[in-house]
Amino acid sequence: MIFFKKSTLLVGFLFCSFWLNAQVTVNHLFANHMVLQQKANIKIWGKASPKEMVKVNVSFLKHQLETTTDHQGNWEVKLKTPQYGGPYQITIKGDQNQISIADVYLGEVWLASGQSNMQFPIDSNSKGYNGVVNFKEEIKLVNFPLIRQFLVKSTIARTEKEEVAGDWLICKLDNVKKISALAYYFALNLHQNLNVPIGIINSSWGGTEIATWMSAKDLQKFTTENEALENITNTAVKVNENYPSALYNGMINPLRKFNIKGVIWCQGENNINDPRNYGDRMKSLISGWRSSFSQKKLPFLYVQIAPFNYLGRTRQYFTGTENSLGYLVEQQTKALTLKHVYMARTGDIGDVGFIHYRNKQEAGKRLFLLALKKVYTNNDDELVNGPQVSNVSFTNNRAIVVYKQIGAGLSIKGSTVNGFELSDDGVKFYPATAKMDGNKVIVQGVNLPKVVALRYCFKNVQEVNLFNAAGLPALPFRTDSTPYVKPVY
Repeated sequence: MIFFKKSTLLVGFLFCSFWLNAQVTVNHLFANHMVLQQKANIKIWGKASPKEMVKVNVSFLKHQLETTTDHQGNWEVKLKTPQYGGPYQITIKGDQNQISIADVYLGEVWLASGQSNMQFPIDSNSKGYNGVVNFKEEIKLVNFPLIRQFLVKSTIARTEKEEVAGDWLICKLDNVKKISALAYYFALNLHQNLNVPIGIINSSWGGTEIATWMSAKDLQKFTTENEALENITNTAVKVNENYPSALYNGMINPLRKFNIKGVIWCQGENNINDPRNYGDRMKSLISGWRSSFSQKKLPFLYVQIAPFNYLGRTRQYFTGTENSLGYLVEQQTKALTLKHVYMARTGDIGDVGFIHYRNKQEAGKRLFLLALKKVYTNNDDELVNGPQVSNVSFTNNRAIVVYKQIGAGLSIKGSTVNGFELSDDGVKFYPATAKMDGNKVIVQGVNLPKVVALRYCFKNVQEVNLFNAAGLPALPFRTDSTPYVKPVY
């Protein structure tokens, strides 16, 4: 004869009762004021009791969707969305309850991620931010009911999570303290030019390194994270927002089934101390996210790191060199070897005295230009980025830089071209004079009889003032191959 303790029977009874009477739920991404990607195959998913019938009615569909949950109580339906429009309603009905989601629109949905310059809200004067340019006037203009942001709750996770917490916020005055400024100005330009609703999923966290946004699988090739990844589930090990994969697990993985048009990314400041393999990490992150979202050609738009006086920070925050920014930008450009990847330049709009530069209006506009011409219209005839180096040659103490992608010509802001340096050995560089000559910049060495290498705005604090006819800036670059050496303190 087999005997069971009463407590065991009670627990079993309660467990069964829970599943037999579980109410139907839907993933938190599906909520009032949401935006769904138009003209796309999308999924709606949630939980209920095992083997329960779930009925989903979407007001822009003519038929009801039905499905049965699996043994774990998971349910999912698939549908094809028509072109933009709304407001619509979604009703989800189970055996015990019904969920109604109102004010749903179809439009263009983008994921916005990265660190503080993406998190930077429109009007904040706290947490190290000081508001966008002219923010007191700007916040009065924030009244665009067809632009919405889903603010993902900051979540650190040891394993890959399925659920996400957050809210859909309408872009209006009441919400400006919570809405990413960079994502807002990107969305605003899209909305005004495409005339469709725009949804932004804002999953960002200030002061975070790229590794925390990468999956364990995508970090495997970088051996420096192996030990941390092996110990991530050990509760005796402290896991914070910069622990490898911790934010991917909690803030990206739960989004992967939600159909998006593309990604905008703004990160790099936290990797500037050692930028040596940042480009490889970026490429791994992009490829990994494309795999997670099951979109092989997912457009990925990112922002160049902007000039800032990093040497003015304490060693708690900066242990690099005067050229760390140049090396980091160089690494960022390596991601451009991937298809459908584009970088917005910011060498002219940073603030060397403040790491959270305020001109998010222009940064957002430049991301928008890339999206409009490269993602939506595929128009290569117009200038969507700054001058591109075509050729560099050296003669005695001069270097000649030939630019393309300049339109009607090169231009400068100010009286002289800033930021050029020359070297006679490819290691030590000296300030040089430079002048424009048609599609060329002629760089002259000072007290150097012969030069062999050139750098442009490669120092942390050097601001770009060379532009093409569209007013878009040139990119920092170098011709030497001197490796980055991390200082030892």
